[in-house]
Amino acid sequence: MKISDQKELEEFFHTFPDREPFYCEFVKSDYKLSVCVRRDLGSVQHSPANGDPPYMVAITTAPHDPNDEVEFFIGSELTLLSARHAVPLDTAKEIIRYFLETGQRSPVVPWENI
Repeated sequence: MKISDQKELEEFFHTFPDREPFYCEFVKSDYKLSVCVRRDLGSVQHSPANGDPPYMVAITTAPHDPNDEVEFFIGSELTLLSARHAVPLDTAKEIIRYFLETGQRSPVVPWENI
C-alpha cells in the first residue's frame, strides 16, 4: 500500500483497531520505519532503508514491568519483544506522522540502539 497524503495516512490509522496484529514499513528518503501493531500497542524501529545499522527502537515512557514481554507479529512470525519496546498505539501513530513529515526519529519518545 502506498500512502500519498495525510488523509490516506489517517484512513490507514482508522483501520488499526479492526485488524489482526500486523507489521508494516514506511520509507522516507534514505530511512525506514518498521512498525508492529497489535490492539492498543505498537513497536517502532527507525533504520537506514538499505538495512544497515543503526537500528533505533522507540522506548515507551508509559509505566511497564521491565521483565514483561509483548507478542508482536513480525513478518508472519510471532515474536516476543520487551515491554519497554511497546509504545501506546497513539504514540506509534504520532511517531509515524513525524517520520513521514521529516524522515527522522520523533522526539516524543527516547530511542535505543539495538
